[in-house]
Amino acid sequence: MGMSRRDLAAAHPDAADLFDLRYPVVQQVYRNFQGLVVELISERFRTARLKMTPEQTARALVFSMRSARDRG
Repeated sequence: MGMSRRDLAAAHPDAADLFDLRYPVVQQVYRNFQGLVVELISERFRTARLKMTPEQTARALVFSMRSARDRG
C-alpha cells in the first residue's frame, strides 16, 4: 500500500495541495473518479432496491475511501 496523504504531505510539503478540495482541479479529479465508480456500479442498481442513486452511492464510496485511507 502507498503512503497516506498525511505521510506524503509530511515528506513532501508541496504535495499537500494534491489532496486539497479547495482547488478546482482536485475537485475535478474526485468527480472523474466518482464518474468511474458510477459506471462500475450502475448495472447492479437496475435490479437493486436501494433508495440512493448510483451517483449518490458513488460519492459516498469515494469520500469514505478518502477518509479510510487517512486513518489506515
